[in-house]
Amino acid sequence: MKDRFKNIFESCVKIDNALVWDPSKHPFYEAYLINIIHPKAKWSLMLRYTLTVSTTTSFPKTASLWGVFIDEGGGKTVVKENFDMDKHDVVHTNRFISIGGSYFSLAEVVGSVNAKKTCLKWEFVFEDPVISLRPFASDLPGEYRLKKINFLVPRLVGFASGACFIDGYKKELSRSRIYQNHFYGSSFLHNWSWVNCVNFKEDSEAYLEAYSIKIPFWKNKHLTLKYYYLCMDGKKFFSQSLFKALFCNKMLAESLRWSGSFKKKGYKFIINIKRSPSLTAGIPYEAPNKAPAFCYHSSLANIEIKAYKRHRRTWQYYKTLSAQKKCSFETVLSSKDSNLPLDIL
Repeated sequence: MKDRFKNIFESCVKIDNALVWDPSKHPFYEAYLINIIHPKAKWSLMLRYTLTVSTTTSFPKTASLWGVFIDEGGGKTVVKENFDMDKHDVVHTNRFISIGGSYFSLAEVVGSVNAKKTCLKWEFVFEDPVISLRPFASDLPGEYRLKKINFLVPRLVGFASGACFIDGYKKELSRSRIYQNHFYGSSFLHNWSWVNCVNFKEDSEAYLEAYSIKIPFWKNKHLTLKYYYLCMDGKKFFSQSLFKALFCNKMLAESLRWSGSFKKKGYKFIINIKRSPSLTAGIPYEAPNKAPAFCYHSSLANIEIKAYKRHRRTWQYYKTLSAQKKCSFETVLSSKDSNLPLDIL
């Protein structure tokens, strides 16, 4: 009953961004991601605040800040800075998380990363309105049900104003659409893909959020779960049941391409995404079990969604949604992708 009243008086942005950090668990992983794309696709900025507890107590608890700035011409500033958790306090009463002098709160995100003589700074103020999402069905199999994998999207569609600075050079925007998620858990995923677009040309209110997640199933076997969350014409087309995630939804993530399809409410959607190597940042890092992991992120990808509507026994073309250099496409792998560069060595 108490939680029910809490949900009435507090927004999902505040509830779903609450820090869950539990250093007593081994392993444990928690991260906040903020994604900003210039309204005219001139540049993009991805920020990530991350906390990690290793699988063993012999390794220190760490915090890290990621900053990825990519401009339309292929210029990239990719920086990552690590912090010893024993020397920094991440918990603050008026902020969701604070690492060093950088923080993320209900009202703003402020920070800086210094690495290899490069300084990336940012300061953005959040604005209303906000659309939130709690993805993944509650029927995830067994031990992976929410206590192991938690993925929240407090700001699926939000707005922000502010600026970032690359070695003092200012990049400013006013009331631009942003995306922000919060994920955590005691199980780390080594292979997954994520796509998002909130800037479709044909429908300003449309959005897409999709995931492909590979999880251990039995012995050396794995299951791949594929989830879709699409809004078009003011209607929600969410394909997230366990049965559909396993057997019906189609999804394939490659180095430079992502394709998928799903059916919902008498519609069929075919999705194609392309990203360029010059507009993709490669970031190597260590998973909580100390295994190598590789994140390949682009927020300036191209997307096209073709929608078909069922008419009797046939599918008839309905409409197209598209965006040029305004789609986010990220893959996380347990080995290097030979077709994409690494920008932090």
